[in-house]
Amino acid sequence: MALRIAASTVEHCTDGIAIAHDAHPVKGSILFARRAIAAGQQIADEPMSSVISEFKTPAEFSALLETQASADEQKRLLRQSCPTGDGRVALEAVDHFNTYFSHSADPNCQQEAARFTASRVTIVATRPIAAGEELTVDYDHTVGYEAHGHEAHVAAFLSLCAEHGVCKRPSELTLPPATVIVEDEETPNEGAEPASKRLRTSSEQPGSSSADAAAAAAATAEGDASMASFKFDAAVGRYTAAIDAALPIDTSALLAKRCTCLLTLGREEEARRDAERCVAMRPTWPEAHCRLGDVHYYLGAHEAAGAAYAAGLDLYHEGTLPASTAGQPAEAHTPRDAMWRKLDASRTKAQTALREATLKALAADKDNPDGVRWCQVGG
Repeated sequence: MALRIAASTVEHCTDGIAIAHDAHPVKGSILFARRAIAAGQQIADEPMSSVISEFKTPAEFSALLETQASADEQKRLLRQSCPTGDGRVALEAVDHFNTYFSHSADPNCQQEAARFTASRVTIVATRPIAAGEELTVDYDHTVGYEAHGHEAHVAAFLSLCAEHGVCKRPSELTLPPATVIVEDEETPNEGAEPASKRLRTSSEQPGSSSADAAAAAAATAEGDASMASFKFDAAVGRYTAAIDAALPIDTSALLAKRCTCLLTLGREEEARRDAERCVAMRPTWPEAHCRLGDVHYYLGAHEAAGAAYAAGLDLYHEGTLPASTAGQPAEAHTPRDAMWRKLDASRTKAQTALREATLKALAADKDNPDGVRWCQVGG
């Protein structure tokens, strides 16, 4: 759907994000890209305190809902609230652009906020975004309405939504993203303070000062030391602090390290998000694909693991070792060659596991009493 709107209805929030107020006939106000955005680019990094105005217990939220003056006000409150990962309900700041993100099963943005339990909210482009394209996220990733629907407070929140005619289930939000066309080029809202109050100067951005750089370096060193001592919980905390201090610069190496720690701790979904974000941020780095392969393998998704390892190998010029290292002992190889060998071995391991699982499934097939007839797993 193409939405033609006047520039006077547009609010510029950041360098890359704008709100088209009351532009969509169903969604109402939506976010769109002010300019073309590259895959993996960080679009925003906001303190949680600016995104969420207040946290309440489920009981407090239910009581607040009852005090609303009308059914419309109750719906508004439900639309601008969401359950969190720690059993509470978050009330979104109505003057922050984050409240205008729509859902898409194929989103162009990934929001990292640990279900609104983190200290900051980071938005990264998951693919190239054209100027004017509506910005969307996956509600099941950001909040977990259906992925975590078994949690009591999430189920209770969805029940309230159903009772008041508000749809928040991702599987039921099927409207496709829109494209915004601004019909004139006048600067909107001249002289008015943007509702966001968040368009920071470069000096206000995290990661821009020498103090931020020093903090990131110190936290990284502490994380490395904790990881070397097998204190993975502590390492996760220090790497998170380093990422927060380093943003908005490239944090892919820190994400890769944190991913390894999270996977070791059995926190698979968090590890998967770090690996996916790492690949999106630095798609030409083989180790990013290796981390993603490790996560898939740990989760039993052997085909996806093999594909991730293969993608990393492809970045090594079709997986060929430099001739200068041929026949040399392992200790003579560079870290780059060591990563090639890990990717190659891991891909073989994933393919073997996939083959074994496929053979086992075929052998158990009641329509195949003679067992396996033929099976091929791609290389």
